Amino acid sequence: MRLEKSDNPFAVVVMAHLKTQKTAKDDPKRLKEKLEIVRHLYRKGFLKQDILNLFRFIDRIMDLPEGMDRIFSDELEAEEKEGKMPYITSVERVGYKRGILRAIGLESGWKVV
Repeated sequence: MRLEKSDNPFAVVVMAHLKTQKTAKDDPKRLKEKLEIVRHLYRKGFLKQDILNLFRFIDRIMDLPEGMDRIFSDELEAEEKEGKMPYITSVERVGYKRGILRAIGLESGWKVV
């Protein structure tokens, strides 16, 4: 795929969007694709801040059910420990998700209708 060969961060955005559409009804495939896109960020050698920004975007649009989200997090954590993904720490992921929950009122016990 031409997008995967590009060093342009916007190519990753387009690739993530296309894969999100392609995996709309296939959560296991989405999990696999999401992991592959995040790995791609490191293989391409993007700067730390670019990786973090792109990761946040990918994480938002390639939403996974809770159980698969845990698998995704566990896989990233394992790769962090191996030194393959040093920028996206589990603490950042937990804090990021906690911030989202606070923003929509779930963490404080509010109900979203």
